[in-house]
Amino acid sequence: GTVTVAVRGGPVLNDATRTDARAAGLEEFAEIIDSGAAVPGTALASCSRTFRRRFREADLVIAKGQGNFETLHQTAGPLFCLFRVKCEIVAAQTGHPIGSNLIWSGPGARTKPEQSQQNVL
Repeated sequence: GTVTVAVRGGPVLNDATRTDARAAGLEEFAEIIDSGAAVPGTALASCSRTFRRRFREADLVIAKGQGNFETLHQTAGPLFCLFRVKCEIVAAQTGHPIGSNLIWSGPGARTKPEQSQQNVL
């Protein structure tokens, strides 16, 4: 299958950029694209048309960080968020205490092993 790593469109807080992904050697096994937006999280309305298309077409999306959870948790599709709960609002939303490490599946995420995923963003 095809693996795509999406990074922030520009430096924001401690988010990874294309330069960081290249420095980490991710080009060896994945295509690197950016969201087209230099904002925290992944606010799809702020992302490039190309990124939004790739996001919609992905068989599986794994989003890291609480900011991505906060901006994507109502997005339908094959979405999983990996993050640490860092505030009371997200603790209340998820039902898990601050400091919890979560793998959260979004609306439309396929979680049965027989439904294999091919394209990963």
